[in-house]
Amino acid sequence: MMGRDITAVRKKLGLTQRQFARVVGVTQPTLATWETSAKEPSVMAQRFIGLLATLQPAADWVKLHAD
Repeated sequence: MMGRDITAVRKKLGLTQRQFARVVGVTQPTLATWETSAKEPSVMAQRFIGLLATLQPAADWVKLHAD
């Protein structure tokens, strides 16, 4: 999964890096390294982000888990 793909998923869900990092279970700096392609997320994280992209959870669920 490319950094731009991760950014696209995050933006589609309407989340900041900090919020999306919380949903995924990482820190904001870690997410930033993924989005810039400086580092690659684990296979498990890639699968979870892919699932979020596919399922497109309701905004209220996402916000509940992001804050």
